[in-house]
Order: sequence, then structure tokens, then C-alpha cells
Amino acid sequence: MLREINHLLQNAYKAIMPECIQKRLTPALIRVWLCMSAVVSHRKKKRLDYVEVRITDHCNLNCKSCAQLSPLAGPVYIETAVFTNDFQRLHAITKGDIKTIRLMGGEPLLHPQLVELMRIVRDIFGDSRIVLVSNGILLSKQRDDFWNTCRDKNIEILISHYPVKIDYPSLLTVSKEYKVKLRYATKKPQVMYKWTFDVDGKQDAKKNFYKCYFGNNCIQIDNGKLYNCSLIPCVKYFNCRFGKDMRVAQEDFIDIYKEGDIKRILEFLAKPVPFCRYCNLDKVRYGEQWEPSKREIGEWT
Repeated sequence: MLREINHLLQNAYKAIMPECIQKRLTPALIRVWLCMSAVVSHRKKKRLDYVEVRITDHCNLNCKSCAQLSPLAGPVYIETAVFTNDFQRLHAITKGDIKTIRLMGGEPLLHPQLVELMRIVRDIFGDSRIVLVSNGILLSKQRDDFWNTCRDKNIEILISHYPVKIDYPSLLTVSKEYKVKLRYATKKPQVMYKWTFDVDGKQDAKKNFYKCYFGNNCIQIDNGKLYNCSLIPCVKYFNCRFGKDMRVAQEDFIDIYKEGDIKRILEFLAKPVPFCRYCNLDKVRYGEQWEPSKREIGEWT
């Protein structure tokens, strides 16, 4: 729900406000909105209403300060067996009651078995909203089986709107021919932000969590582990690239093969974890212009 409201507000704001004023106001407004969103998202939920999964860790766009750290990742594809087992286990725990499942990256269209993965997750979660999140660059190259599967399995396509050349009208025409739901996340290119790590882990974890938009809002499943923040399972690429040691502890995730009680899982997701000490929220910058990554440490610190 917060994501849908966020996209609606961005579209309305950009349609009404002159660009010269947007440049000054945008960072402050985003900060206020994310703080307000954090108050809502950190409450313990009655259900696991959102889960995202990285189909691939690498990407073909290379965005500066990417929150998934994709510019630092080599080619990594989720294994079909791991994907299947994790979602079967989540179904057993939640009794199929997950509102929205997002298939993400990196860039998910890079996965050679993407069509099979879409069929698998829909067959397991028959009533959930399933959304494929893509930068859209490879959509024009997709074959009939991709579009047919999106239609038959009711998979929506959400294009993250970056300032890259994509023939969106043509894609919209194709999606309508196949009766597939497709849209941009925002009508105009979305604003970017720079998420800032404190590599020494000297921040207040509890304080960070309760003012962070990611916490209990960007819930990610990764190899049988649920994280209440999508940065945590990706930090290994930062550590490897820059020789750092931001440690992911056992207390930073919950193993769905060891814990099957949904109430205890929801309680865990709604609380700070030790890794929260590695984020410096006071230095996060909002309203940044899109740029290609140079894979420099300063993009995340």
C-alpha cells in the first residue's frame, strides 16, 4: 500500500510543481514522507503482506548508489529448486496469505528460467498479487511464452522509470495485445537517493530502525532466510568489492525452515536487528539525479 501511495504522490507532485521548485523541495519532502511511512511500516503486521525476492543479483543498467548493490555483483541467478522450496515453505507458514510478491533484481529479465519461475510462484500462491519489477530495457526482446505466461498467470509488470531510452508506447501496445498489466512506477523519471553506510557500525540500531523506510517494509526472502531490510542480504557485494566487514549475524534474519510460527516471524520483522547499526540515516541524500555507477565506495558511504 505504501508503495502505491508513494507512486501516486510522486506523479501528482511532478505534474503540479514546476521543475525549478522541485529541485529545491524534493529532498526535504522525500525525507518527510519516508519518516511518515516508517511510522506505519514498523508496526507489527497482522499478516505477511509483502515479500520480495531477487531473481538475479546483477543488472544491465548499473545505477549509481543502487540500493540492491547490483553494480558490485557478478552474474548471480536464483536456483529454481531454492526458489520453489522457499515459496512452498512460505505458503505453509502463511497458509497462502501474502498480499503482494515482487520478483526483482538486479534485473529479473536476465534470468534464463524467468518464465518457469513465474509459473512456479503463481502455482504456489494462487491468490497473491505478483509483480515483476524491471527497468524495461529487455522487455521488447521477450518472446511469446513470456507474455503468455504473464497473462495466464496474472503477473503484472512494473517498470522502474529511469532516464533511459525505452519505447514505452510500443511496450504498452504489446502488453495490451497480450492482456498483461504493465505500467511505469512513476510517470516521470523517479527521484534517486543515496543510501549511506557507516562501515564501522557506530550508529544506534534501534533509533535507525524506527525512522527507516526499509525496515519491515522491504521484506526479502533469500535462501530460506527472511530479512526485514533488503540491504542486509546484499551487503556481501560491498564487503567483497571494498574489503570491508559489515557482518550479517544470526540475529539479522529469521530462518523459515527453523521457525514456522507466523506470529513469531511477524514479531521479528517488526523489530530492529544488529545490522541497523551500519546505516547512517543522517547522511542519506534524497532527490539525486540518475547517473551510471563508477563502482566507487563513495556511492554508498
